Amino acid sequence: MVKDISFLNEEQKKFLMDYVKTKKVDAFNKVQKVAAIGYEGLENASSENMQLLIDEWVLIDYIDNGFVNNNTPCECGRPLRYQYIVKNNKSGEIKRLGVNHFEKHISLKKHVVKQIKKEFDLIDKEITEISEKTKAKWSIENEISYIPNDYKFNKADNIKKQLDMGLALSARQINYLIKEFNQKILSDNKTVNLPTHEVSNIDVYNYEEKKITSTVYSLSNIQKERIRELYNRGVKNPETICEFLIKNKIAPSHRYSTGKPKIFPSVCIFLENINGS
Repeated sequence: MVKDISFLNEEQKKFLMDYVKTKKVDAFNKVQKVAAIGYEGLENASSENMQLLIDEWVLIDYIDNGFVNNNTPCECGRPLRYQYIVKNNKSGEIKRLGVNHFEKHISLKKHVVKQIKKEFDLIDKEITEISEKTKAKWSIENEISYIPNDYKFNKADNIKKQLDMGLALSARQINYLIKEFNQKILSDNKTVNLPTHEVSNIDVYNYEEKKITSTVYSLSNIQKERIRELYNRGVKNPETICEFLIKNKIAPSHRYSTGKPKIFPSVCIFLENINGS
């Protein structure tokens, strides 16, 4: 966890602690199963299902005291700040360990422990990112330029709850939402054909209600290259791409009276061609 979260309220602190616990339990158990069967297609497996699949030790709980605490020792007696509680699926035995003693006390292989530590480190970095952004008064509008009004957040991932309580989102969560929004826009679109000369007269605010198919023109090779790069990185929202191009002086900043960039229709059409290719 991040060193200082004193600026957060109790609800926010509890949310982040629960978030870390859930993520670390999932990471520990998935790494073990992947190591055991050599199969990585387990991203959507629940923690409960993962525990049923693992033959031996599973992580069932995680404690962060905030400080080194004599009341939460490792099996060897060393006091811990972070205590990992594991259970043997065969015998039912429970052990309480520090992260550096997985190999010693439950005989996990070195490469498995190394991967578990790597996953734990990524989770801790994500929490640090969320906390630092929250402290800096982060706003979702600065990251995502367009959110469908009727988009329904997945209750299972708790992102809506996270936003409602005033916590920032991590880059991983933002990328996930952008992909979700793009998929929704594409699924809601209806295909229409427009003559090339009508492209500049598109009702840009209603673009999400229709798919536009036409010959792409007016974009330079450099602009097309940058759009493809963004698309391949998962950035597929046309408004986000337009603002990126403008901010980096790759496209002119001319806008319609509505505020939409004038390059927006061409970007939309080019994205449709990429998606259909």
